[in-house]
Amino acid sequence: MGGTLAIQTLVKQKLEAFERLQPEFEASFRFIQEVHGQKRCAAFPVTETVHYLHALWICECNYRLLSVSKNSVRYEAGLCI
Repeated sequence: MGGTLAIQTLVKQKLEAFERLQPEFEASFRFIQEVHGQKRCAAFPVTETVHYLHALWICECNYRLLSVSKNSVRYEAGLCI
């Protein structure tokens, strides 16, 4: 019974964290899509580079929060920051 309660608590905590992270995740995901070719970048200043690395980190947090399995390596998230 204690294991079930612990799992329910963990699920509740993950859902709450996901709700807090969702708006920033959505913005970060759109930005990454743009950088990965859906929008031309004439220049990529340092501020955009920092924004990009932060967006990668936010997406990685979301993937880990939702326990998304990785079948392929997208990037080295731990090395980005």
